[in-house]
Amino acid sequence: YGEAIAEVSTNDVWRGVVEMDGNQVATVQTAERRLPGGLNLVRLTRGPVLSQPELLSDIVGAIRADYPRWSRNLLFWMPDLLDAAPAMRGVGKRPMTTGYTTAWLDLRPEPETLRANLRGNWRNALSQAEADPPKIRVDQRGRDIDEFVAEYLKDRRVHKYSGPSGQLVRAITKAFGKDVYLLQALDHGDVIAASLFLRHGKSATYFLSWTTNHGRERNAAHFLMWDGITRLKKAGVFWLDLGGMDARAPGIARFKLGVGAEPVTTSGTWF
Repeated sequence: YGEAIAEVSTNDVWRGVVEMDGNQVATVQTAERRLPGGLNLVRLTRGPVLSQPELLSDIVGAIRADYPRWSRNLLFWMPDLLDAAPAMRGVGKRPMTTGYTTAWLDLRPEPETLRANLRGNWRNALSQAEADPPKIRVDQRGRDIDEFVAEYLKDRRVHKYSGPSGQLVRAITKAFGKDVYLLQALDHGDVIAASLFLRHGKSATYFLSWTTNHGRERNAAHFLMWDGITRLKKAGVFWLDLGGMDARAPGIARFKLGVGAEPVTTSGTWF
């Protein structure tokens, strides 16, 4: 993600490791941009990544030491944690925005259990799709990314929702390399729906998707999601982040929660 941001913006991306007693206990990444007047805008998004959660306060303090309170660094910090408030307040940070809400799916259960955990209407839609399944095309080399981005941007304009730029999507796909899973549902050679998953270690993210009217009639989004879940599980992925949920798009939230995922809200952005 950092490599992609550096490619498409004027930010410098920095990464660091926190060590204690010679052991690496956390990693952190910032995107930094110079502002007029010698100020430095610093965004620390979804970090630190911890090996020992009980060390959170010490680790936050160590990171904060590199960005002193009265320096020219304007540090906006969004920890990837549910209850970071005590640690953040301990280093003088104050909440600026509410937390990011996503849906988190545990892929460790057996496939039969994962299917049983689907909500009834979601499972029915999947069964309908399986009765007349579209053909699945899998791209892990980014060969079809330009076509995917073009249709995604068209879908975003029609349905008026926000999302990453096409330039950023291409950069992220390039940075992730073979850890990209672009799944496309085809009917008589035409792509009627597509979903883009990104794998990172033992976890993965459901990054973007789009579907045509015919794809909705065929429940192709359900079919692709289930194919992605089973495919990632076979590849050794334990957790799937289904991405942000917004009250202004209840249908998308219902779709994501319908797979049996749990809603998770981080502690927000702090300054």
